[in-house]
Amino acid sequence: MSIGQQRNASAMRQAILVILLIVVGCAFAYDKLVASRQHGDAWSKIKEVESSDKSGAQTNEDIQEILGKTPARTTNPVEHPGFMYETYSWRRGLLVTTHDIHVVYAEAKIGDGPPKWFYYSASAGKEPDETNFPEKQMIAVNLNPPMVAAGGGPPRDNPSGDAPSGDPPKDDDKSDDDKG
Repeated sequence: MSIGQQRNASAMRQAILVILLIVVGCAFAYDKLVASRQHGDAWSKIKEVESSDKSGAQTNEDIQEILGKTPARTTNPVEHPGFMYETYSWRRGLLVTTHDIHVVYAEAKIGDGPPKWFYYSASAGKEPDETNFPEKQMIAVNLNPPMVAAGGGPPRDNPSGDAPSGDPPKDDDKSDDDKG
């Protein structure tokens, strides 16, 4: 190889390295200025949902609307039936990794409609683990059960089953047979 060819090869390598340095620099700038901020904004929105008193009433459609994004993937973990999690991803600067938020939902059936998925927990960066799921299957409980007498039907003095009106009987209202 002649000296002129060596200089051309050296200049070519140098140009390639400069271009590569510029590409990597732009990738890191994109990661810090765009992707990281979008991920941080989305995580702040999730934390707002979590701290609100309506967090358990938010469905997966509500979370998608709040984030303004559809999930990159949905996973139904076999070891936790009745739960699923959605992964929301933002590409990092080098395009081979992502900033992730994993939102866990619990399944619940309301009325006669199909089951819905309600917000349960979230994690940023790492896949959900045992701390993101309850130890046992959650059971929906009717917080306003109808009044039932010991025999299984409505109270005899209240055949309609409505809540009784008036004050409960007092202990000192005993019959004459009980005194004595």
